[in-house]
Amino acid sequence: MKNLIKVIGIIFLLSVSSNLLAQGFTFHGTLAFPQTDFSNDKAGDTDAGFATTGFGGSIEFLSSEIGKKLYWIGSLNYTRHGVGDDLYQRFDDLETTNVVAERSNVELTNYNCFYFTTGLRFKNMFDRKKKEFGLFIDGQVGLSMVYGPDYDYKTDDGSIEESIVWDLSNSFAFSIGAGFVMWSKVLIGVKYVNLTTLEFDGTFSDVIGSMERDVKFKQSISTISLVLGLTFQN
Repeated sequence: MKNLIKVIGIIFLLSVSSNLLAQGFTFHGTLAFPQTDFSNDKAGDTDAGFATTGFGGSIEFLSSEIGKKLYWIGSLNYTRHGVGDDLYQRFDDLETTNVVAERSNVELTNYNCFYFTTGLRFKNMFDRKKKEFGLFIDGQVGLSMVYGPDYDYKTDDGSIEESIVWDLSNSFAFSIGAGFVMWSKVLIGVKYVNLTTLEFDGTFSDVIGSMERDVKFKQSISTISLVLGLTFQN
């Protein structure tokens, strides 16, 4: 898997380099809805991600036409997902934290998801003279890099204080998208994004006991996103 990630990373860098002479680029705003295990918020499920609706954006580079209605694309994407209140119960199952008695004393950060992808886009403009309206379909592959939600707990009397900080995790990523081009400038679409299963390594710290341990957890991450973009062409 590590070699595959390296190869995809190299392909992406090459595609971005080739797109320095791109036909144009697009800025997107993204509303991302978690799917399957990532959206599962059932306490006790070992695969539950407890992710809430995410927000983010991306920049996409589009090459000149490389074939009939085909274009080479590369994109840099970011989404941020909050987490549900019960995620702390999953971290308790790592057998390092103490049993949390007061949920109000728990602080959790967010999933911060970065993914870099490249692929092909088919674009067909209905109005062949003005080329203002059309549709597009694309498929991309690449690399995902994600920070998991850090955990912090402290009792009111200060007798327990503990935290988990997660390292950056990376894995294979792919996406499939489709939508409409309007007035030559505006893109409206839907995208399925799968960052596959990420393995998170973290450090559990017991501040009072001056103790640290390595902890791990796995999480599959997939979303269906609504995207709204504005295109600038050379």
